[in-house]
Amino acid sequence: MKPKSKPPSPSSTFSYEEDEKMWEYIWNKVKFSERCILKAAVRPNQWSFWNPYIEKNGCKRQPRGLATHFRMKMAPNLHAAPMSKRIKAILYFVYSIPVDSSFLPIIRAFAPDIQIDSNRCLTRLIIKSKHEEDTKQKPVLIEEMVLDKSNHVPIKLEEPFVVDKVERVMFAESPMVNDRSQPLLRSVRNQHAQISLDMIAEVRNRTFDRIKDITDSEHVIPLFQKAMDDVIDEILAGSN
Repeated sequence: MKPKSKPPSPSSTFSYEEDEKMWEYIWNKVKFSERCILKAAVRPNQWSFWNPYIEKNGCKRQPRGLATHFRMKMAPNLHAAPMSKRIKAILYFVYSIPVDSSFLPIIRAFAPDIQIDSNRCLTRLIIKSKHEEDTKQKPVLIEEMVLDKSNHVPIKLEEPFVVDKVERVMFAESPMVNDRSQPLLRSVRNQHAQISLDMIAEVRNRTFDRIKDITDSEHVIPLFQKAMDDVIDEILAGSN
């Protein structure tokens, strides 16, 4: 009697579908309090973060492999992922992901009050409400939580403003790219070709470096970055 063959091991290369599911899971783990968005106690670069994901999705990959893929591939390329800029900023903050230097001016365009530590991780993030100019609402404060060592009671570094309901719904339901009919991560493939997110990021970064060689204008560079992001969004939308 022939011994039963072992099931094939998953490929070492992660598919776009896997990245999409992983980002969706990562976003759904973001915790919202009544007054702010909280820093994650367990992060995607830790094995234990992926145990519920594996159980829920029947994933054949090991927690170590998922954590490594996030640390080596997903986190460094978060700035180039086809998601809302606000969603990217929140993910950078919540999971203490080092912010790509090219993405900092983009964050400052809608979140002028930020603080960054020596590892380029956001420790403070205030996001302007999309409706702030029309309604005169105060901006949303996303603030790091700290523990008082004497009694382990969570203490806010500053009293945050109340998250306005429109923004909270946008953040809490699903990190849509443009509208609620779009998935978190758009598929970047069709019958004839596959668009590499890494290649898009490389083109964007190299072009950005050349622009910086020409001008250091704080007005020109953010405009260029926005134009590049819009073009990338159009390319990705066209490849669905």
